[in-house]
Amino acid sequence: MNTIAEYFSISDRTLRNIFINQTGISPKKYLNSIKLNKLKENLKKNTDKTITSLIFNSGFSNYSSTTKEFKKLFQIVPKEI
Repeated sequence: MNTIAEYFSISDRTLRNIFINQTGISPKKYLNSIKLNKLKENLKKNTDKTITSLIFNSGFSNYSSTTKEFKKLFQIVPKEI
């Protein structure tokens, strides 16, 4: 975000506000939803790997909070995929 803001000669806060106005969500939530969707796809494709390893390989650092966010977005927990 800093690099993009610098490129357009605007503050990080201004860029964040523009992003929220255009998408309806914060950049952090947007990135998190991309990572959760990637995790969902990896869970479907890599049935031989553990859920924990797939969570960490998808860029998350906390199993419990990731599972809660996953359920919030998809209405199921990762092990139900």
